[in-house]
Amino acid sequence: MRTSPLKLQAAPVMREVARTHAATAALFVWDRGWVLCVDRQTPAQPARAEVPAVGVRSRANGSAAAKVLLAHRPLSEIRTMAGGEDARKTYGLSTSQSVEEQLHRIRTRGFATGREQGHDGAPM
Repeated sequence: MRTSPLKLQAAPVMREVARTHAATAALFVWDRGWVLCVDRQTPAQPARAEVPAVGVRSRANGSAAAKVLLAHRPLSEIRTMAGGEDARKTYGLSTSQSVEEQLHRIRTRGFATGREQGHDGAPM
């Protein structure tokens, strides 16, 4: 993972985001229904936040990272993973809009908010 092209390209941007916003920046990838933290950059004076360690694989549990990554999966996979009421709760999606509408909105905005829980249930 140290030499991942994605990680190498993202690192300078993540460092700048962390420095500018005094917040930890994390890079996640989709791993068959899980999210995997492949990098994180922490500013010199970080705000209190629980961010998974690099290499931690977490269930796609309604975190903003999981929603953004799910929003960019193929439609067939989205329908399989997030089609039922239980899946809506798992991914932190509301029942007022269809899953597809909510994920389209996330793709359009370029970000998501979520029920931010880490791999151990701690806020993230």
